[in-house]
Amino acid sequence: MIYDISPVNKYNGNNSSTQFDFDFYIENASQLNVFHYDSQDNKTQLEYNVDYSIHETGNSEGSYITFPITGSEYSVLSDTEKISLELTLPISQETQYNNSSLLNLESLEYSFDYLTRICQIQARQLNRAIKVQETSSIDTDELALDLITVADISNDISTVAGISSNVTAVKNNATSITTVAGSISNVNAVGSSISNVNSVAGDLTNIDTVAGDISDVSTVASDITKVSAVADDLTNIDAVADDLTNIDTVAGDISDISTVASNISDIQSASTNAGLAKQYAVGLPSEPAEGSAKYWAQQASTGQIQSDWSQADNTKKDYIKNKPTTLSSFTDNLCSSPTHTHSQYEVISKAVNTLDTSGTVTLTDNSINTITPTGAVTFSLPSISDNTVFHQILVQVNLSTVYTLTLGTSYYFNKTAPDMSSAGVYNLIYEYDKANQYWVVGCIEKGTA
Repeated sequence: MIYDISPVNKYNGNNSSTQFDFDFYIENASQLNVFHYDSQDNKTQLEYNVDYSIHETGNSEGSYITFPITGSEYSVLSDTEKISLELTLPISQETQYNNSSLLNLESLEYSFDYLTRICQIQARQLNRAIKVQETSSIDTDELALDLITVADISNDISTVAGISSNVTAVKNNATSITTVAGSISNVNAVGSSISNVNSVAGDLTNIDTVAGDISDVSTVASDITKVSAVADDLTNIDAVADDLTNIDTVAGDISDISTVASNISDIQSASTNAGLAKQYAVGLPSEPAEGSAKYWAQQASTGQIQSDWSQADNTKKDYIKNKPTTLSSFTDNLCSSPTHTHSQYEVISKAVNTLDTSGTVTLTDNSINTITPTGAVTFSLPSISDNTVFHQILVQVNLSTVYTLTLGTSYYFNKTAPDMSSAGVYNLIYEYDKANQYWVVGCIEKGTA
């Protein structure tokens, strides 16, 4: 006997339940399908004894499953997940009934029960199927496809429903919309330059003014090069405008100015001679007056005065300026008691070293050298430990043929690497930078101008 029940039980998760009942009779585990639905309602069939277990089979009132079980990749159902337990039976009748005066009532009952269970499954499926009236000409397959299409755009339908008033407004203005659509490229062009459109709208008064004088604007445009030239020299134009009175004066005497201009070299010579005459007469303002005619005239007018070694007042004419105060101040390295040693000063003359003409060439501190390269040369610079004296090296290079010269340092005067890419005569000057403790090199090419 089979009761009138649904062959499906469905449950929502609650983050804790692991036992789920089914109310229908199953003979074995193959007659039960268990499906999992995720938060997006995606359906997946679960596997018996992998994801779930069945408490018992053969009970006419059903039983329950345990989900998940140990080893399943699933976790306890969350409140966004569902599980469905569904009866499934093959549609077949495999019991053979022959002509006989005796019937096996249990066999007959089983067959009827089996058919009833199949009917319950199909009844549920039919209740969930799309139905049309008997007199309708609608193709149910096409209807199903249309419903799927509608479901796929349900969000768009909801959006349109939310702006139904705008849809009505569009409908009532369809003619204008058609007109705009026919010129959509122009609409897009305006849209891409809307900031300029707004700027023009905000300055319509000036635009109207320009439009009213468009012929003059065209005249200016035809000579825009000269306009640009004037704009680039507005400072001088303003200066001229501020001094128009003097300009008018000069313009009124332009013939004399032309005469002066034609003799400008004589005027310049006269100016130079006048300056020299003044210098000889009274001296230059930026220099002492001693030696000028005025100076000697003043000396003569006050009488000649002898210098006085004992005069201590520097305002007196007989005062001796920069007077030595001790006898030792007169001695040098030629006297019998010199106060300075030869090593404290640069040597007056030095021997010129002739260097190897190729390969690695070692340079000596404070030396003068000459080289005529016959191949590539790499200069090796000395290490400096005494920073209390000046260190310099001169290398005179006769580069008759261009070879690669590696200078031994990457620091250069004026921060520019020497250019010795052409044949010629060069001076390489090395100087040791005491503050930064590295050699600096510069190059001077020699020859006629």
